[in-house]
Amino acid sequence: MVTDRQIRLLRDWDVIEPSELSFGCGSAIAAAHSLKLIRICGGANIVKVGRYDVLESVRCRCHKRLLKMTKTELQIALAEATQTNKRTAGVFLDTLSALAYKTTRKTGEFVLPGFGKLVKQKRAARTGFNPKTQQKIRIPAKTVLKFRVAKVAKDTVLGVKR
Repeated sequence: MVTDRQIRLLRDWDVIEPSELSFGCGSAIAAAHSLKLIRICGGANIVKVGRYDVLESVRCRCHKRLLKMTKTELQIALAEATQTNKRTAGVFLDTLSALAYKTTRKTGEFVLPGFGKLVKQKRAARTGFNPKTQQKIRIPAKTVLKFRVAKVAKDTVLGVKR
C-alpha cells in the first residue's frame, strides 16, 4: 500500500520518471496507479500525477496519436470502469455481441439504447455497370447488415447543432 508520504511525493511533480522515485519499488507505483493518483504511460515510460478518468487511462500510452481501440483495451477500460476483472469484461463483450447477432438474425434488428441499432435490410436486384468492359450487369438481390447511430450518440460525439 502507498503511504501518505509517498502520495505527497507523487503530488509534488506533474510528470516524473519512474526511476526518479525515491521510494522506488514497483508495487508502490502500481498501488498509486490503482488508486488513480498517477497514470503510467507505457510508451514514454513516464508517470503522470493527479486524478484522472478511468477511460482516459487505457489510451495513455498513445494519447498523442489517434489509434483505434483494440478489444483488449476495451476490456481493460470496461473492467476499470465497472471495478471488475478483465475476464469478466471480456465475457460481457462476447455475450453482448453474440446476443446482438442472434437477435438481429431472428427479428431483423437489435437496439442498444443510447448507442444505436443493428438492422438487417434487404436490397433489391438492380442493374450495374462494369467499367472495364463497358457492359451492363445484373446485380442480384441480397440482405445486408447496417448500423444506425442513435441521435444521442451523434449529438454527444459531434456536438449539438444550433
